[in-house]
Amino acid sequence: MYKPYTYLIGWSKLGLYYYGVRFSQKCNPEDLWITYFTSSKYVKEYRKLYGEPDIKSIRKTFNNKNDAMCWESRVLKRIKAHTNPKFINKSNNTCANNSNEHYVKLSKLFKDKKRDAAIGRKISDTFTDRRREISKTTRQKYGSAGVYEITFPDGSVQIITHMKTFCEENNLSRTSMASLANNKWPCSTYKGYKAKKVGSTRIIRIH
Repeated sequence: MYKPYTYLIGWSKLGLYYYGVRFSQKCNPEDLWITYFTSSKYVKEYRKLYGEPDIKSIRKTFNNKNDAMCWESRVLKRIKAHTNPKFINKSNNTCANNSNEHYVKLSKLFKDKKRDAAIGRKISDTFTDRRREISKTTRQKYGSAGVYEITFPDGSVQIITHMKTFCEENNLSRTSMASLANNKWPCSTYKGYKAKKVGSTRIIRIH
């Protein structure tokens, strides 16, 4: 009958021990040191050097593989077998349940980080949208106007803050005057006018 188990073997004269688990198909406590001599290469080396262990003990039996593996891991961790000079075990092993639990924790951690990142992006997007909305509202409420120095054909000079209105009142092309003011016009004058931008200002529109 299938019966996984944990066991302890040892050389009492040497004060050395090995704690292990057996869970293969059709395993049974009755096979210990009859047909099963552990799968540890360290136990195999010690058998060659010091002969058969005088301690061969079944410690606990189980109904399934996972319970047996987890019990072995629990015992090895409790006695700190991998660093305990009395044991030749080289690791504390990890049972399937503990491994699954570990991956569940990692999965949850990954999901939490992914969720937090999504929240961060949402906040960032909301902030960006709000900033655009404010910017649009500001543009609608406030007009940005350049400050220009205009020299008339008769030599008189005037400072203006709204090129469009000035050009409409003087029958001039706004595009041409703007190009002239920004040094992009091919000539130094346009219809006898000179213009240069000397600054900018913000005006409030009253509705």
